Amino acid sequence: MRMNKSGGNLPSSVNIAPLRRVSPSRFFRMNCCRLREVLISNNNEKLLPSSPNMYFGITAHNFLQNVGRGNITKEDFDNEWLSSITVLERQMLGTREEYLVPFNKSLRGYELKKRLLFKEASELIEVVGGKYKSNNKTFPGLERWFETGDSIVGGYIDKLAFTDTGIEIIDYKTGSIFNNDTHEIKEEYKYQMLLYAALLYENLNEWPSALKVYGLNGVIHSIYYSKEECIKVLNKAKEMFYEINELILENNNFIELQKYLANPAPEHCQYCEFRPLCNSYWEKREQSPHLNWNHDIRGHFESLKTLGNGTLLLKVKSATSIFKVRGLNPNRHLISISEGSFFSIYNLLADTNDNCFREKLTTVIYTNQQDM
Repeated sequence: MRMNKSGGNLPSSVNIAPLRRVSPSRFFRMNCCRLREVLISNNNEKLLPSSPNMYFGITAHNFLQNVGRGNITKEDFDNEWLSSITVLERQMLGTREEYLVPFNKSLRGYELKKRLLFKEASELIEVVGGKYKSNNKTFPGLERWFETGDSIVGGYIDKLAFTDTGIEIIDYKTGSIFNNDTHEIKEEYKYQMLLYAALLYENLNEWPSALKVYGLNGVIHSIYYSKEECIKVLNKAKEMFYEINELILENNNFIELQKYLANPAPEHCQYCEFRPLCNSYWEKREQSPHLNWNHDIRGHFESLKTLGNGTLLLKVKSATSIFKVRGLNPNRHLISISEGSFFSIYNLLADTNDNCFREKLTTVIYTNQQDM
């Protein structure tokens, strides 16, 4: 099978069209950086690999959905999970994310995460059931779609639990639920649940009795809310929808559009797969080099050397520094050399000396500048 090596040129164009909807699960990220969400919503190809944690989370979420629907029994957990992971790994072969395969090697704590997932799935089998009747309609307790009357905000709610005190909204999370700095539930999860509450009210004319987030460790976390706060966030999502679409319709130049939609900051850009396309990202980090940015570099070719272990040492010169990147696997990267060649390199590991870096699993090299 042909390997899709890291390197080569950035795409000469991107797909940009007005948003069709705002998803509660992506509202917080859209609020952080509108550009990234516009690129995602228009199905642009990712230019950097995603974290193996993200792929595990998506696969685990789908697994729990199928368990809740009764499509997977407890006896089938191992076989069904293996089948899901195998399909995912096959899809990644021949892509720039091939080096994440197999997941049980690239994902730290894979076996523990899998055991916790199976534990959560077992508990889901025990409590699943129930339907709720309202206004002569029957609403299933799992995976129901809700949207506003104007279809601007909408998404699937993982589970509705119908109790004596009312409807509980439940969302399953496969990753970390708490912010490492504040030790509180992540803001993106809070906003997601507030939007779900507002959608429930708009559709059923009933506010939820509780908002709960379930972690893979079995711990349940409640999010307290006010009706006013939910309505405020819903209105904010609609305002953002109109603002973004107006900007898209007024600007047909992608580089110009970045000035209005991009919001570069270390915490916003850390996991963004579109950093290679974002001039605003590079401008901001060059203006604020003291901030805790990703280990990305760019500049012109200085030299390339094959080391004794067969890996490569690449030197790249910027306006202010010479960067050294060692340990590059020649089988992973397509490095086209000519006088004055331009390189941008992403997802590096910092070495012990200043301006020195090493390759890691998700390192990617591009050999041209954006020109759109």
